[in-house]
Amino acid sequence: MSLVLNLGQQHFFDDWLKGDFTRIIDYCKSDGDAFQDIPFSLPGTFRHIDRAFPGSKFVLTIRNSADEWYNSLVSFHAKHFSESGSVPPTEKDLEEATYWRKGFIRDYCQFVLGTPINAPYEREAAINFYNQYNQEVMEYFESRSRDLLVLNVSDEHAYSSLCSFLGLPACDGVFPWENKT
Repeated sequence: MSLVLNLGQQHFFDDWLKGDFTRIIDYCKSDGDAFQDIPFSLPGTFRHIDRAFPGSKFVLTIRNSADEWYNSLVSFHAKHFSESGSVPPTEKDLEEATYWRKGFIRDYCQFVLGTPINAPYEREAAINFYNQYNQEVMEYFESRSRDLLVLNVSDEHAYSSLCSFLGLPACDGVFPWENKT
């Protein structure tokens, strides 16, 4: 199984903003067996991928609480995008931060999380996004529990659950972590 971790291609985000999933689906047809991160984690993308690839499996990663998710997001963004050392990063930090392009993280906060441009880490809006997104995914797969694994990444059995869901040999131990925040 090959896993594509990060496409690093700005046009996929731009396509998502326009509601055009053609290139994302074409990319899936040409490379890899499993995908994560943007654009695959963007709201609604799972619906288009599911229609294009019947019988696919999906993993929704969650935290113990929306607050835990929010704190992890802010910590991760501060670690990677805060030149000022500010937690959370400032609006200026996000304008200057280069992920796929300068300002991408600012746009991500505004267009995905739904936070105001002048308050990119407005807690209530971000947590509302997290809760709505998770609910939307779970409701979509409500009658297809074999196609969705809701995986709490903090659960000590998460790694084993993932292996079982994917039909891989049993995995002992804890989930391997990289860049834990």
